[in-house]
Amino acid sequence: MNTFHAGTVFADVLVLLVTVLVAAIASRYTRIPYTVGLVILGLIIGALPGHPSVALTPNLVMLVFLPALLFAGAWTYPVQQLRANWLPIVLLATAGVLITIATCWVVLVYGAHMPSQTALLFGAIVSATDPVAVISVFRSLHTDERLTAIVEGESLFNDATSVVAFKVTLLLSIAATHATAGAAALDFVKLLGGGAIVGVVFGAAALLVLRLTEDYVTEALGTLIVAYGSYFVADSVGASGLVAVIVAGMFLSRLGTRVGSFSQTRTSVNQLWDFINFVANSMLFLLLGLAIDFI
Repeated sequence: MNTFHAGTVFADVLVLLVTVLVAAIASRYTRIPYTVGLVILGLIIGALPGHPSVALTPNLVMLVFLPALLFAGAWTYPVQQLRANWLPIVLLATAGVLITIATCWVVLVYGAHMPSQTALLFGAIVSATDPVAVISVFRSLHTDERLTAIVEGESLFNDATSVVAFKVTLLLSIAATHATAGAAALDFVKLLGGGAIVGVVFGAAALLVLRLTEDYVTEALGTLIVAYGSYFVADSVGASGLVAVIVAGMFLSRLGTRVGSFSQTRTSVNQLWDFINFVANSMLFLLLGLAIDFI
């Protein structure tokens, strides 16, 4: 990378971070949800000459943003809420995703005459939900905490199930002549089960390593390695990296408090992941606005 290009990338990222800061401050004084405001700002900046050239590519989303966002969600999600509300969360994240895909398929195939496989792929793409704006409204209205916990939990898991559904549908589309319901079910189990196994292995390995340190900075680095390491390993062996990240995050969050000084440094690690979650989520929505070409 030459000096000029590196300087341009740095300047673009700096502009985006300043925009995030302005949006965060402005959201305190307006009724516009924070994420909606970021998309609007992205649209405005994208219409200006010489706007930042950072592109929202699939690799950027899958390899940079999603592991961080999912691990942060899994790390901070209260396990007691998962125990209390596991049934609606599981149903919404599995059956709910499948119903969304099926509904999209019916509407697009019979309403828009779209090819069946394309309609299924589109349904899998749009079946994932982001709860940030909804949670913001819930909190401003002082909605029941259980409803908020269900929405957050469902969103955490349906990101993984929707991506798995998309991958399975894509694999079946590529090998359409050999596609069977059994093959689809097997691929689904391999992606989910394999991801869960990798997540547990990474979480357990991290617990063993973190016994050797009492420094919160080192422990924070360990969680960062788990977040991205579990994703890349699972993805490289044909399992779901997103499932691996979620399982590793919950495993480490739940059992880490019983290991060494981890329970004492938990607050510092939480603050790190709050920061990572804020920056990643904000940049994602801002880049989404930049990516929309409405002219």
